[in-house]
Amino acid sequence: MQRDQLLSELAGVRRRVAESQTQHKRREEELKGTSDRLRRVMESAIQSMTFVVEIREPCTPNLQTQKEKIVRTIGRDNGKRSKNMRQRNLEDLGDTR
Repeated sequence: MQRDQLLSELAGVRRRVAESQTQHKRREEELKGTSDRLRRVMESAIQSMTFVVEIREPCTPNLQTQKEKIVRTIGRDNGKRSKNMRQRNLEDLGDTR
C-alpha cells in the first residue's frame, strides 16, 4: 500500500514538474516577445531623437545615421552584435545641444 502511495505521489510530482516547465517556457517566450517589442520601440525613439537633432544641427546632416552604419559594420566585422551602439547613440544625443 505504501508503495502505491509513493508511486502516486511520484506521478503527481512529475505532472507538476511538467506543468511548471511548460509555464516556464511560455513565460520565456512572452518575455522574449516583450523584449523584442521594447527594443523596436527604443530604436524608433532613438531614430526620432536623431531626426530632431539633425533638424536642429543642419551642418551635420545624417551624422547619426552614418555613425550607426559604421558601428554596425565594425560590429559585424568583429563577429559581435553592436548592442552598445544604442547606448552610444543615446549618450551622443544627450551631448548635443
